[in-house]
Amino acid sequence: PAIIIKLSNTLVLQTRFQEAIEQLNRAYAATNLDNNQKVTMLYLLGLSHANLRNFQLAERALNEALAIQSDFAPALNLLQQIRDFQR
Repeated sequence: PAIIIKLSNTLVLQTRFQEAIEQLNRAYAATNLDNNQKVTMLYLLGLSHANLRNFQLAERALNEALAIQSDFAPALNLLQQIRDFQR
């Protein structure tokens, strides 16, 4: 899981969002993850969807992350940015 998170983070930094989404979805479904890994992967998934303007999917991933860790600041901030952008 740590390798997938690093790979996905690299893909996001390289603005290769669709590739990041594919890696994250595959790894999330196939791997036993601890809560920190889940939150990180869901945040990266939300970030990737948001950058592709798939806001509904982004919000879903971010809300899943917040259901696990309600005070995860990056997810809270990105969710607010998405809502502000959509106004």
